[in-house]
Amino acid sequence: MKRSFIIVFINLFFILVLHQSVSLLIRDFISSVGVSYIEKGIIYLVHYLSAAFSSILIILTKAKNMNFQFYLWFIIAIINFALHIPFEPSFGQLIVLAALGGSAFGVGFPFSFSFFAENISVEKRGRVSGIALLIAGLFSTSFTFMLKLLKFGGFMAFLTCFTILGVALLWFLNPSRRYKKDVARPFITVLTNRYYLLYLIPWVIFCAIDALEVPILKSYLTQTYDPEFEEPLILIYTFVTSFSFILSGFLLDYYGRKKALISGFIVLGVAYAIIGIAAQLNLSWYIYFIFYGLASALFITIYTMVIWGDLSPEGLTEGYYVLGLFPFFVVTALSEFAIPYVLQIPVSAAFSFASFFLFVAVFPLMFAPETLPEKTLKERELKSYIEKAKRVREKFTKG
Repeated sequence: MKRSFIIVFINLFFILVLHQSVSLLIRDFISSVGVSYIEKGIIYLVHYLSAAFSSILIILTKAKNMNFQFYLWFIIAIINFALHIPFEPSFGQLIVLAALGGSAFGVGFPFSFSFFAENISVEKRGRVSGIALLIAGLFSTSFTFMLKLLKFGGFMAFLTCFTILGVALLWFLNPSRRYKKDVARPFITVLTNRYYLLYLIPWVIFCAIDALEVPILKSYLTQTYDPEFEEPLILIYTFVTSFSFILSGFLLDYYGRKKALISGFIVLGVAYAIIGIAAQLNLSWYIYFIFYGLASALFITIYTMVIWGDLSPEGLTEGYYVLGLFPFFVVTALSEFAIPYVLQIPVSAAFSFASFFLFVAVFPLMFAPETLPEKTLKERELKSYIEKAKRVREKFTKG
C-alpha cells in the first residue's frame, strides 16, 4: 500500500470524524437542554458560517508553507476541545465550540480534500470516498455512547487526545505538498466554468429541498404516528445510508458520475412523489426512507469529495472544493430560521413541490460532461461485453 494513500486516508478519517463529533455535541446539547428555535438557529448559523468564511479566508491567504496549513486545522481543533474540558455545557460555551469547530473544519477540508484529489486517481475516488465516509460514520456512531459514558468534560479530554493522536500519526508519516501557483483567482475561474455550474445547480436544489423538507417531514411523523413507528424508520435510514456509501463509490467509479447523479435525483424525486400522494400509508414511509438513504449517501459522496476534484484544473483544487461546499454551509446555516414559516405549508403540497424540483434538477445534468475518463468507461463496457459473450458461449457449448 502506497504511503501517500495511507496519509490521504488517515487525514480524511480524522477530519470527517472530528467534524461529526462537533455536530454530535451540538445535537446532544440541543436535545438535552431546552433552547428556543432562535437560539438553535444561532448555534447552527455560527457553526456553518464559521466553516464557510474560514475556508474562504484560508485559500485567500494560502502560503508557500503548505505543510503548516495542512496542520493548522488540527491545532484549532485541539484548542477548541481542550478549552472546554473544565466547563459544563452552556449556551455560551456551545457558541464558542460551534464557532471553533466550524473554523477547524473550514480551514481543514480545502487542503484535506484537495490532497485526496491530488493523490487518488479519478478512477478510484468514488470507492475511496465511500470507504472513508463509511468508516468515519461508524466510528462517530460509537462516540454517541462514549459521550453518555464520559459526560461533557471527559469526552472533551478524549477528543483532545484523539486529535493529538491524529497530528502525531501524520507528523510521523510526514506528508508533503508542493506549492502550486494559481493561474487565476479561484472564484473568477470557477464562476466562468460552465461545467461547474451544471453540477452546482442540482446540488443547490438538493441542499434547499433537504433543509426545508426535513422539518416538515419530522413534524408530520411526530403528529401523525407514534414514536414506535418512527424509530424503525430512523434505523432503516441510518443503516441504508451507511452502507450505501460503498455502493455509491462503486457506481461513481464504474458507471460514471453523471449517470449515478441523474439516477439519484430520479430515485429521490420518486420517493417524495410517493409520500406526496400516499402519506397516510405506512408502506410509503418505508419506501421513502430507503430511497432517501440511497440518494443521500450518493450525494454526500460525490458532492463533498469527488466531483469538485474532478472538475478543478491544477492549482485551483482548494478553491473548487470551497465554492462547491459553500451552498451547503449557507443553506444549512439559514434553514433553522425558516422552519416556523416552512411548517405552514400543507404537507401534500410541500412533498409534491420537492418531487417536482428534484426532477427539474436532472435537466442541468443532462448537459453536464462525464468526469470519469471516457477510455475507462469504454474499457469497462468492453470487459462486460466479453464476459457476457463468454457466458453465452459456455451455455451453448454445454447444450
